[in-house]
Amino acid sequence: NKPIGKDPDTVVKGGKVMVKNIKGFTLIELMVALAILGIVLAGIYSIFNTQHKSYIVQEQVVDSQQNVRVAMDMISRDMRNAGSGIALLCGATATQGLGSVIQPDDGGTDNPDAITVTTFYLSPVKTMTTSAVNQADAAFLVEDATGWTAGQSGIISDCSVSPAIFTIFRVTAVGGGIEHASASDINSSGGSGHNYPAGSPVAMLDNNRRMGRFTYAINTVDPFHPQLTIDENSGSGAQPLATNIEDMQVSYIIRQNDGTLTEENAPADTERIRSVNISILARTDRTDSKWTVGSQPLLGNRTAQLAYTTGDSNINQYRRRVLESTELVRNIAFQDRW
Repeated sequence: NKPIGKDPDTVVKGGKVMVKNIKGFTLIELMVALAILGIVLAGIYSIFNTQHKSYIVQEQVVDSQQNVRVAMDMISRDMRNAGSGIALLCGATATQGLGSVIQPDDGGTDNPDAITVTTFYLSPVKTMTTSAVNQADAAFLVEDATGWTAGQSGIISDCSVSPAIFTIFRVTAVGGGIEHASASDINSSGGSGHNYPAGSPVAMLDNNRRMGRFTYAINTVDPFHPQLTIDENSGSGAQPLATNIEDMQVSYIIRQNDGTLTEENAPADTERIRSVNISILARTDRTDSKWTVGSQPLLGNRTAQLAYTTGDSNINQYRRRVLESTELVRNIAFQDRW
């Protein structure tokens, strides 16, 4: 055997040019290797896919928790501040008519509840009317108009009905007149025909702090993406506050005449509210096919799943979180608080 040239794998044998047997992969070996590689890659992809889905689910759970916490923080703050400033306006013994700063809206056994809360903060500027004021009147005659300017918000009350909030149009130096733009500037649950007698306190609101009349409710127009909304009752309508909030249930601890405390869902005498129990149900934005025990929990006085969810065949595949809070109403019924 004699190699040809410098190629050791090509030789001359018996006058013929032959190539030595070169080692390599057979087709079977290659197929086995590819099969093993496919199995490994499938395992890696399965692990990655599982981890990716878990990440997405946990991200949605975190988002839902954040949504419900933000919503609860705002509602709780307004509950604690309901009627704030009324002691400075009317005195610590004023107890009549102030409960209307909390207006319950019981949705019954199959629907979410809603609630309206009035909060306001007073600046040191305070005066009294010198003559009777009808709610339709444009001007309030007051003892002292010092410190009042156009564009500021004020509040008037006779301390027996819901205070009326108004926006100042101008201040008349002569005669001590505070004039609001129109009767529509007064937003009061006391009714448009209420009169304020002479001696009614009038105070300026602190516009640098959150105040107003806020209504919290659940919007179910899109049953697959329910929202908790807030309506500032300023004419702009309800605005989204938190997404994927399915339910809100509210109950009230009421002080009875004998001093005992009872829980009611729709109290008629709101002046006797001492604390408010709030339960909010949040869910993830998308369903989880692996989640098979996520039945919709029942909150408050609800006895069945929310009626608006019946069209969602995967209603029990959402991951949910419930957040509850009890808020003491600090500014209502000062005389008989425990």
